[in-house]
Amino acid sequence: MFRYIGSVNISVHAQTSTNLVVLHGELFNISRTEYNREKDYFIIEVHMPFVRGRSYVLTLPFQNKLTEDFKSGYFVGYNEGKNEMDRSWFSLTQFERNYIRNVFPSFDEPALRATFNVTLGHHRRFQSFSNMPLLRRFNSSDLKDYVWSMHEVSPLMPTYLLAFSINNFTCMFSTTFGREPVEFRTCSHVTQVQALSLASLSAPKLFQYFENLFQVPCPLREIQQLAIPHLPIAAMENWGLVVYSDEMIMQKNQKNLTNLTQGQTKTLQLVSHEMVHMWFGNLVTISWWDSLWLNEGLAGYFEAAGVEYLQMNSGRKILFKYREGSLMNELMDKPVAINASSDKGLIENSSVAYVYQKVTTIVRMLNAMLGDEVFYEGLYFYLSQYSYSNTTPDQFWGKMQMASLRSGVLPDDHKVNTIMDSWTNQAGYPVLDVIRNYNNNTISFVQNHFSSNESHSEVWWIPLTYTTQSERNFSSTRTKAWLIQPSMHLNMPLLTEEWVMFNIQAVGYYRVNYDEHNWRLIASDLYENHKRIHVLNRAQIVSDCLYLWQQGRIRWLTAVDVLKYIIEEDEYEPLVAFVLGVTNGFWGMSPDSSLIIAKWLGSAGKWYAEFINYTFNWFVLIKSKHFRQLQM
Repeated sequence: MFRYIGSVNISVHAQTSTNLVVLHGELFNISRTEYNREKDYFIIEVHMPFVRGRSYVLTLPFQNKLTEDFKSGYFVGYNEGKNEMDRSWFSLTQFERNYIRNVFPSFDEPALRATFNVTLGHHRRFQSFSNMPLLRRFNSSDLKDYVWSMHEVSPLMPTYLLAFSINNFTCMFSTTFGREPVEFRTCSHVTQVQALSLASLSAPKLFQYFENLFQVPCPLREIQQLAIPHLPIAAMENWGLVVYSDEMIMQKNQKNLTNLTQGQTKTLQLVSHEMVHMWFGNLVTISWWDSLWLNEGLAGYFEAAGVEYLQMNSGRKILFKYREGSLMNELMDKPVAINASSDKGLIENSSVAYVYQKVTTIVRMLNAMLGDEVFYEGLYFYLSQYSYSNTTPDQFWGKMQMASLRSGVLPDDHKVNTIMDSWTNQAGYPVLDVIRNYNNNTISFVQNHFSSNESHSEVWWIPLTYTTQSERNFSSTRTKAWLIQPSMHLNMPLLTEEWVMFNIQAVGYYRVNYDEHNWRLIASDLYENHKRIHVLNRAQIVSDCLYLWQQGRIRWLTAVDVLKYIIEEDEYEPLVAFVLGVTNGFWGMSPDSSLIIAKWLGSAGKWYAEFINYTFNWFVLIKSKHFRQLQM
């Protein structure tokens, strides 16, 4: 059995006179305390009351078992050897969200920041990793062959980002370029280190890209990346010490970033996500866990930007998959702004993947709604003002509002927080019904909850973007009108035989349903030459059409008419939308399986037409029978 012992020195400043100190902590031995199990509070009573206005240092010894339990906060693991005696052991911390209290007493809440001086004792054949570079290493005066490793003082950061590890990993080195280069050490077991070349190569490029993009420097001059075997999470963005599951980051030796496989692109995506967190999550941190979705949504959006920077069109595919995954997820019928209390169970359950997918898509909509110049100015205001501090979503929306006021991009009575709250505080998403009156050139808009349940009364602030068949402007995603009521009418002179299409490049987080004639016009244009419609709008049409048909909102003959062009399609997004929609509706297959079918479909020629048409019509019959059975 492994054990660890240590002591923590906590510098405090008394804002009031008291003889009680309340810390978070559990599962370790410490004397002269009370323990509140419900809130994980250790209540320490001191003999001499603290005097208001004076500073003190609390020194608290601690000890505990070192097990293989990931949730213990500080755990051990090993790399497999030829036999049990040949194992290579390591230790590692995982403090997010509230596991540091399992290791030593602390103020374990995200809004509470401190600097950390980490010194670790270990056998000299191992090395010490922490958030900051090693400052010095000196021999232990008590134990032969043991040393102390002292690390530099960290920036102000919350306790959950503190990290350390003892291991004998081997590292690859890489660096950014510029006046103040940042060094990267990417490390794992000696037998696996060559498989880290992709992560080692991409991390500094992505870091430098984001530093230039956000225009706010990150204070770290050294970042370490560890590949950990059997890690039950994909990665953790500890500031300066990022850890990854080795299964997620190990790839064959890669000397450049061209011609990447799907697995290598996923590794690139993960590294990009963690680099974004150096700003959104670490430099600026949420005030409480119920706002974690904001950090993850921003990281999800910019992870795609980073991948796109290194691999053209790959980032676009990531955002498409996030949007489709979110729209299709049945758990979506919950708001993303989860009102988590301090209860541990609620904190544990508030992190759901669909929330992050939805917020990523909503951030994309915000970017399109404001335009790049205003959006990035808002990000700069946010990162500049709140560096080394904590925020709420309202403060983020507030900086976007400040940037929008300077440009006049929004109407005077449209507030960013009001707009965005309608998307984060309400369950689900809207379906926009677009009904044209071909006699008087008006369009009626009605928004409904995506569920067919008529009891829903939610109203979203929907940014409307559109183009027409004669215009075909798919490049501008700026908002042309707003739907902020359950319904409205617009005058729009159009030729009877030309379509109108809403939600350009699918930047809005909503589905669109048209009247029968407009659907026919779109279907005809797709069949004649689908390349004249933007690939992301083709994907949206396919996805929406399948969903609306499965929900009984359009006739199956209309769906068949729109989707018949698919045998000519050769682009990733529309094909995946088709197969995901069909398999989700009928077979219940996983997205991974659907992607395999999409690849097969993409390589199919016209001679598959009869088979596809037959199969599609067979699905219609099966679905119709299923509906009839439900109704009976």
